[in-house]
Amino acid sequence: MTGFQGDEAGEALTASLNQVQPVVLTEWSVAVGDGRQVEQLLDGGDVIGAHFPPYLDPMHHRRVPAAFVVGVVTWGGTMARPRTPKGRAMQTAARLAVEYPGTAKELCALQHENPFQLLVATILSAQSTDVRVNMVTPALFARFSTPEDLAVADPGEVEKLVASTGFFRAKTRSVIGMAAAVVERYGGQVPVAIEDLVTLPGVGRKTANVIRSVDFDAPGLPVDTHVLRLSRLLGLTTNTDPEKVEADLTAMLPAREWGGFSLRLILHGRRVCIARRPRCEECVLADFCPSSRVPTIHRSNLAGPKRARLNRKGD
Repeated sequence: MTGFQGDEAGEALTASLNQVQPVVLTEWSVAVGDGRQVEQLLDGGDVIGAHFPPYLDPMHHRRVPAAFVVGVVTWGGTMARPRTPKGRAMQTAARLAVEYPGTAKELCALQHENPFQLLVATILSAQSTDVRVNMVTPALFARFSTPEDLAVADPGEVEKLVASTGFFRAKTRSVIGMAAAVVERYGGQVPVAIEDLVTLPGVGRKTANVIRSVDFDAPGLPVDTHVLRLSRLLGLTTNTDPEKVEADLTAMLPAREWGGFSLRLILHGRRVCIARRPRCEECVLADFCPSSRVPTIHRSNLAGPKRARLNRKGD
């Protein structure tokens, strides 16, 4: 058995075999193995510890690229913990990609058929919920299906359609103004460049990044309250300004991952890392999150005649 290339060097954590399930390491992936296989390895002294991370499902034998699952098998009784913001960012991106699979477009909760509709829905989502917006937009888009239609809409009619999303007068001005600008400046086509998007009424950098990453498959990392909060809890940034947080995160991850990473942090913040009642015991990031409330598991005096270390790829 050979190891894989690791992330930044980390501090040692010891895993208890009584409290975790086994895994089997292959060259480029981590495969879930049955207990007998691992017991044979343990009895032979080749491996003295195994750790089963919560983001792998033994019932479905899910496989994950090794570059994304650093340190899940404990050789010599230790598991690497990423100790730098970049290391934690990479681990976070990898584990959440397994927990919440899909492209940015697939992960986006706002129902839409084109960039124009997504732009309208995103503007309406401010201080509202995706569920509420999705209840409103079908009737809105049925009545005003194009930028040309919305640009000349009667504000009173639009206000009635979007009233339940809150701040409906301001949102009506924004969506009508946005539609008019798209028609006048860009021939009815939503622009791709972030420099152009942010000039539209009601569109800030966060909204622009949503449109770019979801519908244009372009680099964009929207920073909302969930992304900002989780990024700070995970020790990925110390900034509180959304643009600075965006700059910190984009510097640590490949551009192709930005949109999906943002949406997965949002989903994780809503479902697990809830602001007032975080469910750390269910979190797939708990073993390296600096803010985790889950105690570290320790085990000493592991049996076995030999102690083998995790080899680098090619050793």
